[in-house]
Amino acid sequence: LAGGRPVAAVARRWDARLLGGLARLLGPGATGARVQARYALDGGRLTVVEIRAAGRPVPGTVDLGPVSECRG
Repeated sequence: LAGGRPVAAVARRWDARLLGGLARLLGPGATGARVQARYALDGGRLTVVEIRAAGRPVPGTVDLGPVSECRG
């Protein structure tokens, strides 16, 4: 896969971290808002950055935890 694009396979707990982190940043008034963001690696941790809700920037990031590499 030389020159390939990295992909992620995540455990269910990562989904919980993502949803919990977004709920904390967005608050209760964001129910139903369209959310856009970008994944980034930060010192071996997967984070969610550049978060926008309903087209507006949301301050903060969501830390999803450490990542590992699988090599075959």
